[in-house]
This record gives sequence, C-alpha cells and structure tokens, in this order.
Amino acid sequence: MASHLLSCFEIPTSITGKIDSLLLKFFWSHSGIQGMHWVGKRKMHLPRGMGGLGIRCISTLNKDLLMKQVWRIVTHPQLLISKVYSARARFLSPTPSQERRYSGRQSYGLRGLLHADALLSTGCNWKVGIGNSILAGSSNWVNGKSPTSHPGVLLATEKDWTVNLFILPQTLTWDVEKVHQCFIPADASTIISMEFPAL
Repeated sequence: MASHLLSCFEIPTSITGKIDSLLLKFFWSHSGIQGMHWVGKRKMHLPRGMGGLGIRCISTLNKDLLMKQVWRIVTHPQLLISKVYSARARFLSPTPSQERRYSGRQSYGLRGLLHADALLSTGCNWKVGIGNSILAGSSNWVNGKSPTSHPGVLLATEKDWTVNLFILPQTLTWDVEKVHQCFIPADASTIISMEFPAL
C-alpha cells in the first residue's frame, strides 16, 4: 500500500488488520506453502531493539503518518494544505485553554487528521514561553494538569493569574519565592523543575 494513502486517510482497522495478517503470512510461507507461525503477532511488531522482528503494524504506521501531517500543518501555516484544513478546524491549539473548533461536516481526510490531532495533543509537551496567554490557575500547563494553589489563596485573585507572573523578567527564570507562596509544595517543585521559559 502506498504510504501516500496512509498519510492522507485514516484506514479502518478491519483493512489494516487484513494487511497485517497478509504480511505475516508472507513472512512465514515458503514457496506458496503456508508455514508455521513460530512467533506471535505482538512479538513480530516489536522493534528489533526490544527483541521483536521489527515488522511495522500498518495501523500504527497510519496513525504516525497522520500525526506527522498534522504537525506539518501546524508548523508550516503558509502551505496550501494548512490553509485549507485550518479554515475548517484548529489543530493543536497553542495554549490548553483554547478549545478546538470544527465547522461544517467533516470529510474523510479531515476526520483522520482530527483523530491524529487528538492523539498528538495527548502526547505533546509544550514550553511555557513568555506565559502571558496561559491562565496559571485553570490551564493544564504543569505536566498536563492544572496546578493546585495554596488553601489561603483567594479564588478571585487566582482566576486572573497568568504564568508570566511567576517568571522573572530580567533573567527569564522562575520566581521561586512566588511559586512556593502560591502553589502547594508538590506542584511548586514540579513547576520549578520545568524547563526555563527562555529556552
């Protein structure tokens, strides 16, 4: 199967399962005679470094290529494909507080890209940067979750915090005192151990 199709459309699992079984039959057969399957399917799909045979699972390859396409749409907004699909949907919103939006009916290609976008966004980490658009109290910016504030902090003040309040503007490093004052110790140590915003 051409890799072009795998990078454009989400192939149904029934079809990818049949292709996988055909590949495995071809691997074990000898001059047209069906051979004995000496190793299980899971072991066949494991990489060689992990003790497998390194035969690619077609459904996994399909998801990988679609995620690569989504990443290309996000990082190269000047491309025609980026302009076409970005007019219909927002991929990998820059901050966790922004919701994805969809407009109209979804084509088969867009549906696969949206599923790949959901997979990609669960596995992506992002840097804080200057932090002026990230709400510190409600956005999931600390290892995929929202940090918990100290019990003494008022909710009225917490809702207006942005992450740049916890960054020293001169050195672009974390303001350790302020982080420890505002968040519980476990989350404060996680924030301080995060990469410096300037990097």
